[in-house]
Amino acid sequence: MRYDFNADGKVDLKDWNIFVAYTQRASPALLLDADGNGAVNGRDLDRYAQMIDARSYDPALDLNGDGFLNSAEWRIVVQLTATVSPKSLFDVDGTSGSSQPVLTAADGRKIAVSLQGLSVGSAPSIRYDLNGDGVAAVNDWSEWVRFVSLVYKRPDFVFDVTGDGFVNGSDVAMLSTAIGQFPVQIQYDVNGDGVVDANDSALLSLRLLMGTVQLIAGDVNRDGCVTAADLALVQAAQGSMSMSALFDPDLDVSGNGYIGTEDLSMVNMNMGRCR
Repeated sequence: MRYDFNADGKVDLKDWNIFVAYTQRASPALLLDADGNGAVNGRDLDRYAQMIDARSYDPALDLNGDGFLNSAEWRIVVQLTATVSPKSLFDVDGTSGSSQPVLTAADGRKIAVSLQGLSVGSAPSIRYDLNGDGVAAVNDWSEWVRFVSLVYKRPDFVFDVTGDGFVNGSDVAMLSTAIGQFPVQIQYDVNGDGVVDANDSALLSLRLLMGTVQLIAGDVNRDGCVTAADLALVQAAQGSMSMSALFDPDLDVSGNGYIGTEDLSMVNMNMGRCR
């Protein structure tokens, strides 16, 4: 009866629920470490996604104790990963044996290819639901762009649209031919605003002209400058949380899963700045 946490004389999902609720607060990494190797990386999240995609069940992965593995678990996984190991969420191509998450441009290409399947009616794995809204969709590409550009400081992972390891004129030429095409080729949306247009071409050209270009924290409408328009968008979304269906990750400037005063402060701090 060691695991009868509610002292009702039996061990069942109610006890597991108590354990999970406590562990989410005290040691979330313990829940995310699906392979039990003592570290959290992309392979752990792969395990969750594989089980959810296959509609299989493993009680050790049931994070809300409802007896099922589905998008509800994935939402919790994304939320916990943001605080424990943010890189793990985007480490979608494996970690080559490393216990630490490793990000490369290959992760971005795999994300783009997987989400591109939506254009032909193919449903991507829940693994590519990068904003934690419970479904993998094209707007999850924006999360990859935001993270590698603003947090990881490696925007060239996005700008190298040809995938040859370099950012040069070939990338600009390829992106230019993609403007106006349908279906939209996700990997050419280099500013992460959900469309492929002249703004993407201008940003990539600026990268070649000035060297590494990074999006400015607070430029939530991605027009190149932080203005009152950005502030108004964030203000209107105050109080939204990542678990909400109305949550817009582009307005979560701090990337903490909640739109509030911290996000407003970051917008105000960069007010007037342009890339």
